[in-house]
Parts: sequence; structure tokens; C-alpha cells
Amino acid sequence: MGIHREVFNLKNFLGVQWLLHRRLLIWLGVFMLAGIVIGIITILNPGVTVERIGRNLIDNNVLNSIAPLASFGRFIATRLIEFCMITAFIFLLCQTRFTSIFVFGYITFRTSTITINLFWIIARLGMFGGTILFVFYLFFFLLLLALLAAKVVFIMQQCAIIRGYGFRRGICWRNFCKVMFVFACIVFCIALLEWLCFWLIFSKMLWPTVFPI
Repeated sequence: MGIHREVFNLKNFLGVQWLLHRRLLIWLGVFMLAGIVIGIITILNPGVTVERIGRNLIDNNVLNSIAPLASFGRFIATRLIEFCMITAFIFLLCQTRFTSIFVFGYITFRTSTITINLFWIIARLGMFGGTILFVFYLFFFLLLLALLAAKVVFIMQQCAIIRGYGFRRGICWRNFCKVMFVFACIVFCIALLEWLCFWLIFSKMLWPTVFPI
């Protein structure tokens, strides 16, 4: 009964959030699709090869997943540092109505780089190892995108209150930090899954056949 109740409460919560933020979530979905289209157009360009895709565009944990000496701490630190930087960037952008529009541009950029990362995995590692890593990171990236959308909705909502009432009276910072901590815990769990996949699968099947990056 307890599990069914929790599932029911979660469905109700998600339903309420959808009704409250439906327009914003639809716009986020539109810009994510735009990012996918831009990423596909980019990788279909004959001039774009594995060698020409800059290393700074490749997700650090993707690189960690094909590194024989990658450690547990490296996977966790990479995701948590990324989480803090993205959160701070979105929070700063949302301080004014005008700059908050650029959050959608960032969403597009983020989704396009994820598309390029998935292409890079297949092109760099080949069909066997590449397909295995592709499937896992397609799942991880979808989780990260869903978390990013939820985080954007929350931060935009909080920053709208800040713009109206100021930093001191606008929001409950205790609640803000509590929600951010929950998001950080989810990121930690995703990074933990990445490391487990690396430890159990990637390090034993992929890196013996991978050339240095």
C-alpha cells in the first residue's frame, strides 16, 4: 500500500506541476527539439569529423567512461561541478526579464551538444563499443535534460518572485537551498550510475580497444 500511495502522490504532484507550468515546459520542449535539429544538421556537415569536434564539446564523463584510470571521485566531481556552474549561470540569467530569454538559447545549445556527443561516441568507438556507450549515455542525457528542465522551471519561478519583491523578502532561501540540494542529490545518483556502468561494463569491454583521445 505504501508504494502505491507514493506512486499516486508522485503522479498527482507531476500532474499539478504540468498544469502550473505547462506553457513554460512546452517552450522548453520546443527549444530542446530545435537543439536536436541543430545538432543533426551539424553532424551531417561533411566537414564535421571526429577529429574536428573540439574536446571541450565532449561531456567529461563520456571521456571518463573510456579512460582506464577514471575514478569514482572523478565521475561525481564532474557532474556536481557542472551542476553548480549551470545552476549559477541560469540563476544569473533569470535576474531580469530580458536576460531570462537567453535561458532558452542555452537550452538549445545544451541539447545540440548532447546530440553531437552521441554522434561522437559512435564515430569514435565504432559500432560495438560505441553502440553500448551510446545506449547508456542516451539514457543518462535524457535524465540530465529532464532534470535541467525541472531546474529551469524552479529557478525561473523563484527569480520572478525576486524581481518583484527583492532578494531579502522575495523568496524563502531555506526552501530554495532545500530544493537545490534535492536536485544535487539526483545529479549525484546519476553520476553514481555512470560510475557503476563504467566499473562493471565500460572498463572491461571498451577501453582495451580505445586509442588515446
